[in-house]
Amino acid sequence: MAAPSLAELATLREAQNMSQEQLARAVGISPSYLDMIETGERQPDSAIQRALARALGIVEWEVDS
Repeated sequence: MAAPSLAELATLREAQNMSQEQLARAVGISPSYLDMIETGERQPDSAIQRALARALGIVEWEVDS
């Protein structure tokens, strides 16, 4: 099965019943920056992508970015 893409981030977050604020806090970024990642305006660096992976349980995102 293919790893989920960053384009699916909002859907993945919502499936975990997390608000943008909750996920942003867990990752250590602002909700507005998370919104920009979710809408494709920004690409997260590898550290943020790994933090998102840990918060959402997406092992494939932790391996490489």
